[in-house]
Amino acid sequence: MNMDKGGKIMNIGQIIRSRRKQKGMTQEQLGKAIGVSKMAISKYERNIVDNMGREKVLALSTLLESPIVNFLDTFDDDNERFKKMT
Repeated sequence: MNMDKGGKIMNIGQIIRSRRKQKGMTQEQLGKAIGVSKMAISKYERNIVDNMGREKVLALSTLLESPIVNFLDTFDDDNERFKKMT
């Protein structure tokens, strides 16, 4: 389970942003690496994408060196729309 510095469970967007920054990547660099726009990465990080698709989740997991389960085990009541990915 991914937690922020305050001990709160991180949602998918927060995990993507945190790992991207840890890797020293910009949104544009990450987007190019997985074949989407900078705007798409911004939307992923703000959790405003209904379904980013399994392929993108797998690509993000690989590029950000974060086990895919970190993306799939972070569902809570405020993040119901991402349950469609499993």
